[in-house]
Amino acid sequence: MNNNIEFYKFDYSKYINLLKQNQNIDPKLLVINIIKSYNVEKFDSFTMLKSLLNDKLNYPNIENHFEYSAQFLFLKYLRKRGENMNSPEILTLKENMSKTWQKI
Repeated sequence: MNNNIEFYKFDYSKYINLLKQNQNIDPKLLVINIIKSYNVEKFDSFTMLKSLLNDKLNYPNIENHFEYSAQFLFLKYLRKRGENMNSPEILTLKENMSKTWQKI
């Protein structure tokens, strides 16, 4: 059994450059830019979520960017899984996403 935790490597410089290219960033573009900054063609959702939450601690100046991206990907996963988008848990997640976005 492999006890090593796998993370994708985040390229901070690439992310900052992507942000500078798009002055009017919207939530979806922010998530796209974060994922592009991991330099992966395809990714495992679970590993990406772990990486986002780990890097949130490593880059406190953009921690809300990681938090929002993780929330976005989790919501997308739940939607794909067929969860009720009007359940109290999903509505709470959407509310938290809105609060996180306001911090960005």
